[in-house]
Amino acid sequence: MSSGVADSIKAWLQQGGRAFVDGLMRGDRTAMAIFTAVALFVSLLVTQPGLFFGRKSGPSKKTAKKKEKKAQQAQQKTGDSPAAKATPKQSGATAKQPVEQPEPLKKTQKKKESPEEIAARKAEQERRKKQSKEAFEKNAQKILQSNGGNSFAKKMEKEKAKVAEEEHAELFKKAQQRMKQKDAAPLAASGGRFALLEDD
Repeated sequence: MSSGVADSIKAWLQQGGRAFVDGLMRGDRTAMAIFTAVALFVSLLVTQPGLFFGRKSGPSKKTAKKKEKKAQQAQQKTGDSPAAKATPKQSGATAKQPVEQPEPLKKTQKKKESPEEIAARKAEQERRKKQSKEAFEKNAQKILQSNGGNSFAKKMEKEKAKVAEEEHAELFKKAQQRMKQKDAAPLAASGGRFALLEDD
């Protein structure tokens, strides 16, 4: 039973593989897009394995800094300095110094505020809001005064006047052309419709 399923899957994959290769040879867009996506994935997998499998290096910088800080605090408590520790090792002393374990830090509990402190904090917030609102209104008035009121409306009026002036200029030019055409000499001299065809 399982061999029949395996054989059908194998046949299906072979048929799909042939169809994929045929699509690539014909220049089928879907086959090309699939091929490009797979190639990109494989190249990223080879060049940047950290993207897919995570980092294999040591602890992060933040963890290293914390450990270093704890070690410095422990040294300060014992009175040992890093220079003092380095000298016995360099001189060849084989005696090992006992390693002190850092003390765990206690979690500080959040202090409860008294009603007076809460009221004072809220009053300060209200004062700051009021002050910023006044400053905003003052700046808005300065801007309006410097622009001379509603500058947008003035700009629109100027633009309308400019457009109207351009339209009048175009109408004037058209009228001038019409006048020139009226003043132009007639093409045919008198003599009726067939004057040009007659022999003199």
